[in-house]
Amino acid sequence: MLTLSLNISIPVKDIKKLSTERGTISQMEPAGHSSATHNIVVPVANHPQPSPPAAAPLAPSTPMGSTGATMREDGATLSPPNTWSSSSVEFLDDTDDNRLLFTCTFTIPHGTILSSTLYSENFNDQYLEMGTNFLARLEPKGQSFILSAAAASVKQRIFARVLMPDNQLRACELLCEFEHDRAKITVLALRSAFNPQGSHVSSNFHVFTFITKHSSTCALTHIDYASIPYLGLLPTDLIGKSLLAFVYTPDVHVVRQAHVDLHNSRGKIVKSIADLRLVAHNGSILRCQTEWSAYVNPWTRKMELVVARHRICSLPIGDADVISAPPVGLQSKTLPTVMAKTFEDELRTIMNKEPR
Repeated sequence: MLTLSLNISIPVKDIKKLSTERGTISQMEPAGHSSATHNIVVPVANHPQPSPPAAAPLAPSTPMGSTGATMREDGATLSPPNTWSSSSVEFLDDTDDNRLLFTCTFTIPHGTILSSTLYSENFNDQYLEMGTNFLARLEPKGQSFILSAAAASVKQRIFARVLMPDNQLRACELLCEFEHDRAKITVLALRSAFNPQGSHVSSNFHVFTFITKHSSTCALTHIDYASIPYLGLLPTDLIGKSLLAFVYTPDVHVVRQAHVDLHNSRGKIVKSIADLRLVAHNGSILRCQTEWSAYVNPWTRKMELVVARHRICSLPIGDADVISAPPVGLQSKTLPTVMAKTFEDELRTIMNKEPR
């Protein structure tokens, strides 16, 4: 047997160049993904800083704003899948209007607070006292999402409602970093697109379009998370629930007619003649111009998925702060459960009806 031996010498400077280039490539984000914390401005906390460098972050190899090989992006580990689209919510990077509320480090899975930093004047030191349970300040769905994400990812963006110092649940954006038995969470306020300052209705309203998808059972399978500032509803409020869960009661006939037109057109795009009114989280009404499209199974020739594109063209009718909780005693503006069930059965019949 003949053995060949090759000796290749590479200059040190070329090795450094290759190493640098490789590191640059590994930090590039995959196409269609955006970093969850790219444009967030984090103000300096009002306390003296020690002269030595600060302690290393929880995940030094994957700093916030970059993408590592083990990171999973934007809801990849959450159930149900495809809850949030790849469209991004623009972060407020103006220091005069920063959304940052606080950061908190706590144990997993118990939720015991190890450290915290407050950035809002509305919070006191007792709010995140060391040794207390942070998870207890989240609604149950938010707790389960954090624990699920901790088991499968390094970084995760989660939308959940957090109990505020006034004992009110408020929709927030949670930027989570996980390492072994602990998590660090940066909590940012979600604000209405119609009155971002919380004092008056914005006069700079821009038309906004978002997408919803629902199955042949009328259950929502997707809603753009960029719609949160306009609807005040989190994806977890709607995913898996009926399409009618946020449709204004007098307008259910618009939804029915759209499904009839879709059936007759065999999946081609149809446009509702009348506006479709949606109910925001706080009970306000939003007028939308809606277009509909459907996927028709070529073998069964039945509609299996309906995609709707909603275009919000005007300010809400009612309180502009759609993120806030509905007033106590407010009567529901959507169909009662029993009537909704009957209407869903009718929509299912239309979608499962074979063409003539």
